[in-house]
Amino acid sequence: MAVGSGIGAQLGWATESTYGTYVAPTSYLPAKSFQFTTKQSSEDVVGLAAGREAAIARVVTATWGEVAFEMLAFNKGLGRGLAHMFGSAATPVQQAGSAAYLQTHVWGDSAGRSLSIQGGFPDTAGTSQDQSALGVKLRSMEFKQDARGLLSVSYDGIAKSLTEAQTLGSASYVAANPFHFGQWAVKLGTFGAEASVTGVRSGSVKFTRPVDEEMFYAGNAGLMAQPIWNDLMDASGTLEVDFATKADFLDRYVANSATSMVLEWVGPIIASSYAETLRFKLPKVHFGEIGQAVPDNGVLKLSVPFKAYKDLTNGTAIAEYMSTDTTV
Repeated sequence: MAVGSGIGAQLGWATESTYGTYVAPTSYLPAKSFQFTTKQSSEDVVGLAAGREAAIARVVTATWGEVAFEMLAFNKGLGRGLAHMFGSAATPVQQAGSAAYLQTHVWGDSAGRSLSIQGGFPDTAGTSQDQSALGVKLRSMEFKQDARGLLSVSYDGIAKSLTEAQTLGSASYVAANPFHFGQWAVKLGTFGAEASVTGVRSGSVKFTRPVDEEMFYAGNAGLMAQPIWNDLMDASGTLEVDFATKADFLDRYVANSATSMVLEWVGPIIASSYAETLRFKLPKVHFGEIGQAVPDNGVLKLSVPFKAYKDLTNGTAIAEYMSTDTTV
């Protein structure tokens, strides 16, 4: 029996071999929150008929699902989400025969990649009710670093279907530690030679992949075909910054000057010189509108939006993840 509240909830996922075909969870996620939503297209049955003062029925013509969840960004197990978001086929590469393995995820097509995500939803009697989302395609992945806080990551996905027909798995969790503010650095400059800047208090970066969500075809029982990537990717975010060095952000915005940006979290050493690391490389970033104000007697602050553009040599977005994970 589970606890009859969110304390007894569980969330697990697995990579599918075939889009929309259930695979039992191969790992479980200590989520902070999660939500599964059954979506429906429906029509009321109406017509000009004497004596019928209201619609007589509701017909569901198509169904699909949406999944969203948030968790801490850990030093283990983060590669699967990166691979599905980036559309990457990266495999962990062992570093000099050590226990450290590096994953390098470069933006690509996510065709053929999907997830089965299973949630356990406890009722008040302490019975955990299964719901499984099949054929999940990630639409966005956002990392948020609060001042002096832990790094969190949130996911949003669209699913071919939701079902209660599967058996709820037995959850188990890998011992892992979250990345945090004390491990964080923001670097700007020429690609490959970026230097750490000062004054950044908090920030976020969000990766978004638009997909065609109207792929409903005759003969498919009202279910969605695998959504296809159908618009430009977006990698963007915001940094909350003290007005420490004018040239770092404000001058670049005013001059419409691009810079390479690196957001990285470097943790303890795994082996030799290889440390637990999460790193995002954005080779060509422009800063958005930055307003200057003096609202009170305190330190002046800037809210700095940024957006990644395609660098024709180095790409748009690269994620590097160093951990002890030998598989994604």
